[in-house]
Amino acid sequence: MIQSPLKSSTEPTDSHWTASGSSPPTVDLSDFEAAVLPLGGKCQIRNLDLSPTKRDQLNAAMANGFGSATISRTLGKWGFAVKSDTVARHRHGQCSCKAPS
Repeated sequence: MIQSPLKSSTEPTDSHWTASGSSPPTVDLSDFEAAVLPLGGKCQIRNLDLSPTKRDQLNAAMANGFGSATISRTLGKWGFAVKSDTVARHRHGQCSCKAPS
């Protein structure tokens, strides 16, 4: 179970806890921990039916800092409906491409 220090605007700051020699109260995060979905399913980006040239262009765009929304719009022009959130998950390793095998 993950425990996290409680942070709120009414609680004393971390410096208070350090100065007083006590530790901040903890909050049970098990409800959030239980809601984490495992990586899985098919990655929409990996499974795009792109020509080798278009795949190279897509990989270069991701590597060269083009925004996820820009990449999503370009994929749309190429005939693929891919949301910018999907592009962001892929580029940040939060898709099934990065799932442990």
